[in-house]
Amino acid sequence: AFASTGDNPNSGVAIANPGTGTATITFQLLDTTGTTAGPSVTKTLAANNHTAFFINQLFPNLGSFFVGTVRITSDIPVVSTALLFEHDGQFSTFPVFPLQ
Repeated sequence: AFASTGDNPNSGVAIANPGTGTATITFQLLDTTGTTAGPSVTKTLAANNHTAFFINQLFPNLGSFFVGTVRITSDIPVVSTALLFEHDGQFSTFPVFPLQ
C-alpha cells in the first residue's frame, strides 16, 4: 500500500478480519527503492473485527516527510485498503494487491 506523511497527503490503511480466529498482522515500511525504512510493527485483530491506522500512527518515529510503501502480511486471510487524506479534508481509497 502507498505510504506518505508530512507535507504530502497523509496515508493510512484499513484492515478487516472476516475470519473466526485472531489475525496477527505485520506492517513493514519500505522506502521508494524498496529498502526497509525501520523496524516492522505487529498488531493483532480479533475475529470479525476491523481497524484503521495512519502510517505515522504505526511508525511514530518516521519523521515529518516520507514517501514509500507499507507491506502488510497476516497469518490468516484479512481484507485491507489504503487511504489517502489531503490536508483540506478530501480523501480517496486505493486498492491493495497481494504479493505474487
